[in-house]
Formats: sequence, structure tokens, C-alpha cells
Amino acid sequence: MTVICLGGTSSPQPWASPVLFLSGETLAAILTDGIGTSIWYDLVAYAGSQTFTLSGFCAADPPAVPVFSAADILDIINPDPFLPGTGMQKLNDLLAIGVWHVFCRCDSGAPPTVVVPPAYPAAAPVLNPTNAPGATVPPCWDKITLAFESNGHDQNLGSQLLPWTSTVAVVGDGTAPSLVAATIPTGITNVTYDVHVNNSASATDSLYLTLEQYQGNGNQADFTQMALILNRNAHATGNIAINNLARSWSVMFGVNAGAATLSATVEIKFFCPGQTPNMPVTPCCPPDPTLLAELSRIEAMLQSIYSGLPSAIRSYAESTVHAGLTGNGSFLIGASTIAVKVALTTVPAYLGEAAGDPVVLFDAGYITPIAAEAPLRGDRIRYNPQQFDLPAATEMLGYTLAGGVVATVTELVRGP
Repeated sequence: MTVICLGGTSSPQPWASPVLFLSGETLAAILTDGIGTSIWYDLVAYAGSQTFTLSGFCAADPPAVPVFSAADILDIINPDPFLPGTGMQKLNDLLAIGVWHVFCRCDSGAPPTVVVPPAYPAAAPVLNPTNAPGATVPPCWDKITLAFESNGHDQNLGSQLLPWTSTVAVVGDGTAPSLVAATIPTGITNVTYDVHVNNSASATDSLYLTLEQYQGNGNQADFTQMALILNRNAHATGNIAINNLARSWSVMFGVNAGAATLSATVEIKFFCPGQTPNMPVTPCCPPDPTLLAELSRIEAMLQSIYSGLPSAIRSYAESTVHAGLTGNGSFLIGASTIAVKVALTTVPAYLGEAAGDPVVLFDAGYITPIAAEAPLRGDRIRYNPQQFDLPAATEMLGYTLAGGVVATVTELVRGP
């Protein structure tokens, strides 16, 4: 006994497979089809593939419609593995509700209790907004379902394809003594359909799909055949205007003759007043002049910083000269000095050397940069003359020369 069937029993649809493995676009279509709203469509991308065994699943009520908070939406979009929230479980419950309404049925034949979709939290992030670049206006309604017909009995697809927010009883249409039709939403003037036949049909067993429209008193206002298809894998699309007298509608699927079993994938969509298929979305507002001015200021500042950055060194220019240095000592260097050139003006004969180009000297002395009154790593004087590049923070230069060695140190700055 199930609440959704008003105390009656429920079971899988006769055409459904006993075990279902659902994922990706199928879950998205089921959610939109079974719940009756596309507002949660984009969140299905965060749900994993799921398996349903219909014998037990359809015999019980689906989960209760969850209430989502902004924290639940964030948990679905960006889950925390260390502090898992309740968002994903609620999304799985919502998917299970959609699956129940597509693959399960009330054994009494009456449609199950209408699902009231959960409200999307106002403070939650907006997923794929319709005013994103290149976006088009989505239809007010877009639902897909599988339709089956066997033994010459028509199938009413209204509860699967139309918004069942409210229903009215209508007079029989010649196929069944009575049925329940959905109220046409205010302002809807046309319906677009898309039908694919999934198996073959013979010349005498043609598949048809009709949109039946009813007046407020329950009498039929219009009976429109949307598709009449004979061929395997045939495809039909079209648009139907809503009769001015119509207040409710239903969708019937069946076979014209014989007892053939046929199936089709049926999609119904309609657009709100002022909308048309593939209509681009108009941006909500023009560019903000204050924001544009601020961006221009930031760009100018970046250009100023970029132009002030030093370029690569292409040459050196000589600056202050420190001549006649002997023994050891130190001296301050200029703020623009980036290197020094050491030339030995007196080289004692006892210093060892190795022939080469240039000649290599042994034990002539050291040059040591000093920053913040602390020596940095020094370098041996191996050649005459020799250049030493200085660290950026160098303030002073220390020197230690062998006995009898006399040196001249020339500061070097950036050249032209």
C-alpha cells in the first residue's frame, strides 16, 4: 500500500526492465520528466550513476520531496570530503522521485499524486544563468518520455509530458470513456513536439500522437494529430497552435490498427509569451561606466609599472674608480653600481700562474660584497683584469689582496 497511490498498490510499468542502470543525460531527462521542472537539471551533472531494482523500488513510496538549503547546493557543487553535508543525499532522493514517476505506476490506473517540485534556495549559486554569453532563452517547458502501445490500447501521456499543477475531468474523447487533462498554463499559445519511432511499424499499424484540447465545460475544443509515422526510426517535428476555447489538454499515443507493439521517444516543449525557439538572451543591463573607468585606470597603472621595469643589460659604463688598493679593506659603492672591474696594477713575481687565455692567477686575493654590514659570498681574483657582478643589495665592497699586490677597482653601472 502506498501513499502516492492513495492507499493502493504500485508496481513497475509493464514495459520497464527489472533492473535499471541510469546515468548522465538519462538521469537529467528523467528528473525533468518525472518532477515536472527543469530548474534542477544542471545539478544532475554532480550525481553519480545509479542502479534501481524496480520490483522493490516501485512497490514502495518514493522518498519525500527534500527541502534544499543554500548549504546543500554548495555541498553538491563543491563537496567537502572531511565534512560531508546532506546536499548529495537530497539530490539522490530527488532523482529517485523522478525515476518512480517514469518507471512505476499505480495499479488502480489512476495517476499518482502530483509532485510539487522543491524550491531552489534564493541564496544558492545560480547555475549556468540564462544571460551567460551566447545563451538562448530556454522553453518554459521541455519534457521527454518513452511511450509504449500494445494490443490496440491508447496511452495517455498527459501526466508524463504536461505540467500537472492542476487537473480537470473531461468528457470522453471516443477512445476512453473519461480522462483527466492538465490545465493549460496562462499565456501559452503553441506547443512544439518531437517524436522518434524506436521500432518498426507496418502500413496497417501506424503510430500516432495527438494533442487533445478541452473547453472549460469538459467538451473537446480541438483534436490535432501531431504525428502519423509508418517507418522504422522515423522522426517527426512540428508546432501546434492552442485553440482559443481550450482550457485544458492531454496527449494521446497509440496505433491506428492491429495489435502491434510500438514505442517512441516523445518530447513536448512550449515557450512563454514573447519567447521563440533559439531566441538569444538580451543582457540584463548595459556596461557600467564607473566600472569601465576603474578598469581603464588599472590598465594605465599596469602600463606605467611595466614601462618602469628595467630592461636587460646590454652594456656597462664605468663610474667611480678606487685606485692603489693594497692589503685589505672595504669601501662604499654607489647606489647604481651593479658590478665592479678589478685590475691588478702590480703583480709580484712569486704569484703562481697557469698559461691560458686568459692567464690564470693563483692566490692573488678576494673580492667580497657586503650587505647590511654582513659579508656575502666572496670570489677569488683569478684573472687580470676580472669583472664581478654584485648582488642587488650590495652596499659595500671588501677586498683582501696578497702581499705586494696593488689593484684598481672600477665601479660599473648600466650602460646605454
